[in-house]
Amino acid sequence: MDRYKEIIPKFEKFKRKIETEQPHDIRINDIKASKDTVKNSLNKEGIEFEEREWNEKFLKLNSNPSKTMAHWTGEFYIQESSSGIPPLALNPKPQDDIFDMCAAPGSK
Repeated sequence: MDRYKEIIPKFEKFKRKIETEQPHDIRINDIKASKDTVKNSLNKEGIEFEEREWNEKFLKLNSNPSKTMAHWTGEFYIQESSSGIPPLALNPKPQDDIFDMCAAPGSK
């Protein structure tokens, strides 16, 4: 990390920020579970969350949900909420053809 010291202004502030645990976002997999089901699962695990006002399929969590049964069974994906912006902007319809030009595998 220190090799970037010369090119990043306010390097120490930058370093503190990236070393701070960030909130975890999840996207509800509504093929496998409803939002209420996921919220109940998180409550049972003691994981606090809040809704993302701009996208009903995302929740912001205060702790890592990767070892929960709901995650293992695919009720949600751990995913940055910013990845929910393109579907909102595109607003695809069931009859639309979508050409995915992303090179990396994973959920989009």
